[in-house]
Amino acid sequence: MTAAQISRAAAQAVRASTLQDALYIVQSLRYSLATPSEKEQVYELEEIYRTTRRSPLDTHIPFQPIDFGQQVSPRLAAHSLLHSLLRQGRSYEAAKYAELFMKQGVRLRPHTLHATVKALCDSDKTVWNPSLTLASFRGLGNRQVLSKHPVPNTYTATAAAARILLHARKYGQERLECSYDALVRACIIQGEILIAALLFALLVKDWQVRSACQLAEVEGKATGDAAVGDEHLGPAIHSEQVRRSLNIDNLLRRTVKHGEDYLPQTFFLKAPFPSVGLLKQITGGIEAALLERAGYEDSSELLQEPLQALAVLAMLVEEGDIHFGKLSPLIRALYMVPKTEHRIWKHQAGTPVQLNAHTYFHGLLSKMVKSLKDPSLMKLPELDSRACNSLLHYTLRHRLSPSLASAVLEHMVVDRGLSPSPATINVLIRSGTVLRRKDISETALRILRRLNGRDPDAPVDLQPRVAFRGSRKRNIRVGSSFDKAQSRLREESISFPKEMLVRKGQVQADEATIVSFVVHLTSTGKPEVISTVLFDILPELTTVDHPSWGHLSPEERIVDLDGTREESVKRGVTLGPHFLTAVLNALAKTGKTGLAERLWLFAKTAERASWIEGFCPGTEPWCLPVSAYTSMMTCYANEGRKGLPLRKVAEDGQVMWVPRTNNYVRGWARLVFRTQRAEGGESKHWKRFRAARTMARNLLRSMLSGTSAVLRSLLNLEETMDAVNAKIVGPLPTPDARFFNAALKVFRPLPTMLPRRLRTTRSRIRRFLRWAHAVYGRHGRRSEHWDILLQEIAEAMINAGYSVPPAFRHLFIGRYGPGVAGFRQPIPLDYSPFSYPRPRYPFRPYALPTSKKRGLPIRRSHPGQRKDHTHEEPTADTNVPSSP
Repeated sequence: MTAAQISRAAAQAVRASTLQDALYIVQSLRYSLATPSEKEQVYELEEIYRTTRRSPLDTHIPFQPIDFGQQVSPRLAAHSLLHSLLRQGRSYEAAKYAELFMKQGVRLRPHTLHATVKALCDSDKTVWNPSLTLASFRGLGNRQVLSKHPVPNTYTATAAAARILLHARKYGQERLECSYDALVRACIIQGEILIAALLFALLVKDWQVRSACQLAEVEGKATGDAAVGDEHLGPAIHSEQVRRSLNIDNLLRRTVKHGEDYLPQTFFLKAPFPSVGLLKQITGGIEAALLERAGYEDSSELLQEPLQALAVLAMLVEEGDIHFGKLSPLIRALYMVPKTEHRIWKHQAGTPVQLNAHTYFHGLLSKMVKSLKDPSLMKLPELDSRACNSLLHYTLRHRLSPSLASAVLEHMVVDRGLSPSPATINVLIRSGTVLRRKDISETALRILRRLNGRDPDAPVDLQPRVAFRGSRKRNIRVGSSFDKAQSRLREESISFPKEMLVRKGQVQADEATIVSFVVHLTSTGKPEVISTVLFDILPELTTVDHPSWGHLSPEERIVDLDGTREESVKRGVTLGPHFLTAVLNALAKTGKTGLAERLWLFAKTAERASWIEGFCPGTEPWCLPVSAYTSMMTCYANEGRKGLPLRKVAEDGQVMWVPRTNNYVRGWARLVFRTQRAEGGESKHWKRFRAARTMARNLLRSMLSGTSAVLRSLLNLEETMDAVNAKIVGPLPTPDARFFNAALKVFRPLPTMLPRRLRTTRSRIRRFLRWAHAVYGRHGRRSEHWDILLQEIAEAMINAGYSVPPAFRHLFIGRYGPGVAGFRQPIPLDYSPFSYPRPRYPFRPYALPTSKKRGLPIRRSHPGQRKDHTHEEPTADTNVPSSP
């Protein structure tokens, strides 16, 4: 028989044998290839052959290999053994013998290694548990994170999978990118974010060495040296410049207990390509970990690992090791870091140093922006369009610097020759709106009209004059960082390159562009434009059975509801939650409660329809955000206050009633009234305040249900989701402080109550609460202004981690103990932009304290009014861009 025939027969025998017999066959094949010196080490093969531990009572049975009469490769039989173990679900044993075969020099196929790694990652379904891994995180706050001291690994399956890839790297085995992808995904699920970042850094380093080897080989051939020896490749592989920035080998070795120090130079040539998809997966896991771990009691220690993992990736960019320009996921993760006092470790000139994480990350981003004009500051790859858009967003929203934004635009359009994408226009529109720079947002809108062909000959001022809205003064410390940033924003002008007007292809507005435009109109004091053209941009609203029609005439209201309803709901699903929420907010700002209620019913129908599989192919299931609920709550609160009868105190101390003429409901709540009348309900003379409470109660109960995403008609949401197998992308909406504040405005003040004081001090609230406790203790008298709806709000606030505002606590004396107690609320992490000051939470007796997270933290010139401080009032731009 030939060697090939013997190899195939041995593989077939391995498939049909037990593990011990199969291993005996494989080792016999391995013995046939051994050198005379290796054959003398028979004891090692005996130990490998034995699958159980040796007992003192065991008799020594020498290893007697099968004599094949010739050298036969064990590669096929070894693969048969590994796949047989994987089919039986014995992934740990497959990993053990895969490491053994690699050590013996057997070349394993990369797909076999991937199958083993994937089986190990899928075998452990354990998710991240802070109680199990907290001990591991405590070692990340000192310099041991860059040393050889081991950190315990809680998840053995992940460690075994990492060990396989490290052995494959050590012994020059070929690996696949999907193997690292599976391992990184398992690390993220199990909370091993640092290990995932180190694996990616290891890939980048190996690829850098591989590129250096290939470059040295090309240079050697160019000089006539066809055979490039180790003496030529050695400096490229073992150079200090490649490995001085981060001791990746030691970090991974201490985690998976891989104890070899020397890696042969030829083994780097099998390194897979570190793709941007792997980087995006890791940065997404870092962002999710920062948000998830912030809610735990030991969040200060739990946040250390994702920050250190992000520092590992940042050091790769700082040292110029990243070879691709698709850095948008990493740039976003860097500027999304919260403002904390955590410190990370990094190598600086070969020495480990400790720096503040937030300061280091933003310093790196600033250095990246400045290196676009001065490449000597930092070695950056050629950034793609998305990375440039991320830097453009950073310069405007975090640095408040239009001049830096001009530099990014010039590098993107002029130096790189990239065309402005819809995302570029969206960043400019949204940033100009938030920063109160109408010159930026409206110039971007004019450029969009030039690029999409709607008005190709319209003049565009590429260097618009500064138009800053808002107060020029603010009560802050002179010379503070925000004061300087505000001065830059007020004084610097932005310059758009003329190449942005060159049409290299038609640029159509996308969904984000429309959302940015709607928000721009709402923020600049023109939300009434949306209510005027509402049925033009959303003709599907005519299919909603509601009495409010806005500006439509009776002739325009006649539509075929049955024929267009399904198509209308499908378009509502494709529009998505962000667009519907932006329009809903605009209607709430204009006081169009009827139109807002019509849009709300349409949005909830589209939300429910998005959960049906196959209803709208290509669209993921979604939920309306909590801001949509807050907008509807605000609508009902404003409507309720219009018809609220107040009472005042006269000079002689008598109470005077103030009647209201518009105290009855017209139109916007008639739908609910009609439903109640059909059920034998209440009178048609429905007071406006009562209607507001009824509608807000339905919305509140929907918001506070198990899924926080349904109306009263969808109380059986859990059963419905199980029936349709709905898989919502992202977290479900949960009530926040602004939602509870809007709910408190709906239900308080009640009729027959005195108006609130404009300014209420803490001492007055404490005195009044002591008096209420004394009255209840002496006479057992409780407040007469308590109601069951306010009780529901209080219970929901307590369950969400908030305390009841001080001015409402006396209402719960003798009724609800937690509502009376005051406790220190956990301060959320500060995710405000870099130049913004620390958020302040002033005392608010009737509401929960909140801070401004998006807009500029400055006050208007006159409370309640919006005034533009501009050198030149730009022309109002109310044309909606073309939809894609």
